[in-house]
Amino acid sequence: MLASRIYVGVVFIAAIVVGWSTTEAEGESCRVTGVSEAARCLRVDVPESPAGRKLHLKVVVLPALGPAPHREPLLLIQGGPGVAGSLMAPNFAQRQVLRDRRALVFFDQRGTAGSGALSCAFLGRYNFLGALFPADHVSACRRALSRKADLDAYTNSTSADDLEAIRKALGAETWSLAGYSFGTRLAQTYARRYPSRVRAVVLDGVVPFDADLTADLAPAMEHSLDYVATRCEKSDECRGRFPEVKRSLVRIAEKLESAPVTVQVNDTAGRTLSGSFTRWDFVYAVRGMMYGPMAAFLPLWVQHAERTGDFSAFAQVYWQRSRWVGDSTSLALHLGVYCSEDLPFIDSTEAVRRAQGTLIGPRYYQEYRAGCASWPMPRASVEMRMPWRSDIPVLLLSGERDPVTPPEYGERVARGLTRSRHIVIRGGGHSEQSPCKTQVVASFLADPLQRIPEKTCLDLLDFPPFAR
Repeated sequence: MLASRIYVGVVFIAAIVVGWSTTEAEGESCRVTGVSEAARCLRVDVPESPAGRKLHLKVVVLPALGPAPHREPLLLIQGGPGVAGSLMAPNFAQRQVLRDRRALVFFDQRGTAGSGALSCAFLGRYNFLGALFPADHVSACRRALSRKADLDAYTNSTSADDLEAIRKALGAETWSLAGYSFGTRLAQTYARRYPSRVRAVVLDGVVPFDADLTADLAPAMEHSLDYVATRCEKSDECRGRFPEVKRSLVRIAEKLESAPVTVQVNDTAGRTLSGSFTRWDFVYAVRGMMYGPMAAFLPLWVQHAERTGDFSAFAQVYWQRSRWVGDSTSLALHLGVYCSEDLPFIDSTEAVRRAQGTLIGPRYYQEYRAGCASWPMPRASVEMRMPWRSDIPVLLLSGERDPVTPPEYGERVARGLTRSRHIVIRGGGHSEQSPCKTQVVASFLADPLQRIPEKTCLDLLDFPPFAR
């Protein structure tokens, strides 16, 4: 669910660790693209499966900056699932308030980037528009990867044990966790399995164990669209310039369903791509816009597209998101998690019924259902779907208009936690970052048992101004 396109180049050595240093993790000094100072890099070896091959996990550590660092590091867990966690390092390197007292640890989850990458971009699929998981591509990918990997071993359950191996390699007796988007479920999985090793947890864009993610998406996205349309209607300027945003969206979708249009976009290699832009392509692009501040451009873009028939801006958004799924994400881990932990537990009839009448309809759910049909996985245990219950201090953060992990998800997880605080950020999208949020997280981690003030700087945040 979260992604970064920054490439990280790292040099590894096998780690021989005798204890956690208060200034740096054991390993070799290395340079990380996008990070000005030297990081520490190490390799942690884990079994792919009990009788399987050995995997080498890539770990990057940014040392604490302050003069009296805490003995416990902070592990940051990427979303996706299937996006390399080390790509987060440049974004967090400058957050000095978070690094003042603790080292930041990033890792590539098994199957991603520097941890035995399992990517199918090498198949040469040229996906511009259309299905997210074409059966021919997914089946060919699985056949190719299964020759070298035990694909059943790419789940959050196995990744939780990988995290414990990383903790031991670092020599940290305990640590704190910060999970983002789908990384929140891995954080919960680890904390439930190794509670004595976790001092505190931050969950940003919360994914409950019992969430029917692909089935919940249609109503969650609809709620987000309604929020943006209502905000526009309450603004004299926005309402005057862009009347009936929601109705315009529906009109465009209906028109594209019966009469797709030809669009062009420029890819990363400078090529111009052309294709037929359908209702699905349009609503998938709108979904991508709703994640962050691009939602403020929706009324302007919708009006322009309806008046001119030019959908190039939406097509570019679709292209960027589809390439992220196709190239920047490990399909083996992405579908491995979804097809074991989520799809087997969803009532398909009910999922389609709930999606009826929404802008995106049942197509998103059906895309994942089709992907899992080509990527069979062992069904996760029923116990794994049970809500997390814990007395570990937890800070939960949700965006008010989040189109994929709505505030209700955070409330659901918080009900099982005896020491938690759930903050819903007014006008917020999906796991959006800000200096204020970093400050609140740092204050919580400094003393997780101290009560967070009822009022924080997060109360000053709101939906961005609409584009004009």
